[in-house]
Amino acid sequence: AGVVKVAAATDMAEGRARIPYKRGSFSIHSLSALSIKRVELLPGEERPLRIEVEIEHTAGIFQVEIVLGEKIKHSSLRGMVEVVVRIPSIGERKMFF
Repeated sequence: AGVVKVAAATDMAEGRARIPYKRGSFSIHSLSALSIKRVELLPGEERPLRIEVEIEHTAGIFQVEIVLGEKIKHSSLRGMVEVVVRIPSIGERKMFF
């Protein structure tokens, strides 16, 4: 169940919030979702699973922390996942949940 919960949260690439955004919903949820460009699952370096998320704007960090991070924290995978957020103009940030 924990794997399914985290896997569902990784389905956030390329603006999963496009429909509400196009209908005029301007919120941190829609704007942060639109900034997610790529999500990749890999073997971890420090923990068993590594999730790499490429975002084009710092607003995407909200999506990673609130959506993905909360799913990880409340799953059986807590402590087994490292998340790396990459922002091309800034660099990368490693997060553990």
